[in-house]
Amino acid sequence: MAQRTVSSARSSFRIRACDNCRLRKIKCDKLVPCSSCGALGISCSSAATAPATPEPSRRTQSNEYEQRFHAIQQQLDSIQQTLQQISKTSPTPPGLTVASPAPSPTTVPPFEGKSSFHHETLIARDAALSAVGAVRNGQLHDQVSSALLSLKDSLDSQHVPPQQRQTTQERNPEPQIRETLLPVDLVVAVVIKAQEEFDIQRCWTYLSLAFNMCQTMGLHRSSTTKSDPFPIAETKRHTFWSLYTIDKNISLNIGVTSHFQDHDIDVDLYTPSENPQQRSWDLINLIVVEFAAIQGKVYDQLYSIGASRTTEDKRRSIIQTLSLELMAVRDKLLEIDVSKGLYADSLHGMTACADFIAYSVLTVIYRAQMRAHNAMAISSQCYQAASMALHSHLKCFTYFRDRQAHKQAEYVNWILLYPSFAPFVIVFTHAITTASATDLALLQETVRSLEMIKGISRGSMHLYTICEAFAKTAQVLVDSRQTLTGLAQHQDGSLIMPPGDGPANIALPDVIWPEDLFDSHVDQVDISMFLNDFIVTNRSVMDILNSNYMNDTTN
Repeated sequence: MAQRTVSSARSSFRIRACDNCRLRKIKCDKLVPCSSCGALGISCSSAATAPATPEPSRRTQSNEYEQRFHAIQQQLDSIQQTLQQISKTSPTPPGLTVASPAPSPTTVPPFEGKSSFHHETLIARDAALSAVGAVRNGQLHDQVSSALLSLKDSLDSQHVPPQQRQTTQERNPEPQIRETLLPVDLVVAVVIKAQEEFDIQRCWTYLSLAFNMCQTMGLHRSSTTKSDPFPIAETKRHTFWSLYTIDKNISLNIGVTSHFQDHDIDVDLYTPSENPQQRSWDLINLIVVEFAAIQGKVYDQLYSIGASRTTEDKRRSIIQTLSLELMAVRDKLLEIDVSKGLYADSLHGMTACADFIAYSVLTVIYRAQMRAHNAMAISSQCYQAASMALHSHLKCFTYFRDRQAHKQAEYVNWILLYPSFAPFVIVFTHAITTASATDLALLQETVRSLEMIKGISRGSMHLYTICEAFAKTAQVLVDSRQTLTGLAQHQDGSLIMPPGDGPANIALPDVIWPEDLFDSHVDQVDISMFLNDFIVTNRSVMDILNSNYMNDTTN
């Protein structure tokens, strides 16, 4: 124990109790250290006896301040450059007001779950509080009481209640919450912009950033919005579920696991507006969230590494369950009355395209019937779903074909480019394997529709260029009656890979290709590579379309 010494000011009537004793409101013997602090083993000091610390030289302080200022300036310059790039590539969406940041003495602490040290200290604080109450009601020793009070005060300092940190800005919390949500709102805007431009890799990168922000702010947990005013909580939920739907869709399209895992999400869905003009939009978006959840299950249960270990019976059961859930969600969407909604024409166009999106995802579900160890390449169910998806696209296109440019852009960005467009590849493969004139006609009609909207965006141009090359290839092979090598048609209509000794190989037949057939960077060699990637290695269509040999078409 530290040796106690009598203060030089011991006899002075001006001597004060030490800070710890005054805080706990107990008697202090005014020694250094006092008996209470000595028993607890904590530092003992008071305003009158606090030792003066040596003051650093002014030159040292100046150098430290200059270094800190330089580091802060570099960080501000980096942030400013990033925001300028974001503002150039993504203008502020209509209706989104970006609040000017205002200085605030408080910040929202990062979210931590129940397994964190933060949560454990909260439990310890509550236990200390209960113990203090018990001590005050009993006759325990003053030193025990002092120790518990010291523990409680220490834990309280780590978790200051929000009401004690109230500032002038917090009396009007909405601007402060907007300020907190501002980085996420910006990321949502650039994610949407990247998706519209068919820049999938950039979109996925921004989604990673958005996911980290949501985790830090705790937007995935319902507990973080309990103390928020209802409008602020709803804004947080809208932001979170918007990112969730995009993440699940792109995850399935490019064949990677999603950032937002359902087992770690308990935040509520937002409440549909009572305003009839807004309610239809909210109801549709909530259905889209359900649809995105199914997309997530399709990848997790059919295409992930864990899914590859399931038995054949289990896989068949999952495929049947997911296909039924998917069509049930489509039916719910078609039941929504959009006639009273704002811009009802756009809403009607979205619901009219429900079949195209549903059958496109159904194609991906049935494609999972193919396994690496069996001979099936494309099942008859997968082919039928793909054909229905292309027919649904043509039906939707008649609705948007004669509309204004911004209506066509809505269809391209939010309908046409939303699924992976795997149906076109499935029908193409079936056409060149069976020399089907019906399939060829469907492919050509689809390409003609894409040609009419190819100039709307980079994504629509890229899709048109790829599909045009595929359709021209199909025409040459069907006209020559030469079929694809490495696949054969089964009695039930499925396409299978005949057993062989070596690795499977899909190849186009040896025919004379017209010199002017491929006016883009895609040729028959690229198409052969595509088919092997798609059928033999089971890569996703979107992933292949963004590979180097298929991604030079618009350069």
